[in-house]
Amino acid sequence: MGRRAILFAFILYLLMPCGVVWADEPINPQAAEAIEKGLKFLASKQASNGSWPSGAATVAVTALSGIALLSAGNTPQGGLYSGSVQRAAAFLVSACDPQNGYISVQNSNMYNHGFATVFLAEVYGMSRDEKIHEALVRAVRLIENTQNQQGGWRYNPVPLDADLSVTICCLMGLRAARNAGVSVSKKTIASAVAYVKGCQNQDGSFTYMFHGEPLKHQGGGGYARTSAGLCSLFYCGLYEGPEIDKGLEYLRSQYRILTQPYFMYAQYYAAQAFHQAGGADWQNYYFFMRDFFLQRQRPDGSWVGEVSPEYETAMALIVLTMPNELLPIFQR
Repeated sequence: MGRRAILFAFILYLLMPCGVVWADEPINPQAAEAIEKGLKFLASKQASNGSWPSGAATVAVTALSGIALLSAGNTPQGGLYSGSVQRAAAFLVSACDPQNGYISVQNSNMYNHGFATVFLAEVYGMSRDEKIHEALVRAVRLIENTQNQQGGWRYNPVPLDADLSVTICCLMGLRAARNAGVSVSKKTIASAVAYVKGCQNQDGSFTYMFHGEPLKHQGGGGYARTSAGLCSLFYCGLYEGPEIDKGLEYLRSQYRILTQPYFMYAQYYAAQAFHQAGGADWQNYYFFMRDFFLQRQRPDGSWVGEVSPEYETAMALIVLTMPNELLPIFQR
């Protein structure tokens, strides 16, 4: 090989993100087509008030659908579905209580509030809209004010008990808001880290609830909870350590099992956890799950599963578009 060829090959290597050599493009033509079909389906289901109606989960599904649109390159200012993004943001701002900041309709819960906080933070980072900023700040303060003594959150906006699943939703909201320039209490984050670490089992998995003593928990570990637990630590700024290593080892042993409960919810966090880990872990996970989703997309562009086509489609699109790294919350 001549000197010029060697130099050219070396430059190509340097330009590869993180030194990872993909066997093919992550978002290949088939994935790109599936994403476009999924976006078209999702946009067609948006109600005139900007929501994706889903009963008690309306706020969450609206937020997740909005996140999917953003992750595919649509912003409040541009993109084929920029109008859908604007309407979704307006709906969630209108659902934010002007007194306590709770984002809620139809008796929804803190899951909904956490997802909505993430979406509004991402939109605010792009638009600097003052109305969105006001709602976002109120939403963040509600999360800070409802953290319980253990360091976590639960279904209702009161500082009583806590579980890992709701806790990660709130932590993602706080991280996204901080990325957008909203102040977040360091004490809140430190307490949450202690809670999440306390939920980890010896095998690296994470349990649903922590009850005061290390490694003495209610309920065993699981794939969805472990994905959420790792995301919690990553978004709190912990990228190395035994908790991360053991958690990733557990996920490696689980992600090819396609009968996991809460499947789409699990993939939403698993994709983020593996993406934050990067390298071969991310490459292996993404190609496997990309091909799985491509095989199961319906002719109308949707995916179906445990909740609703809108929810499943939003989750699948978020996973498929993760390599875009267009949202600060999904960036390494």
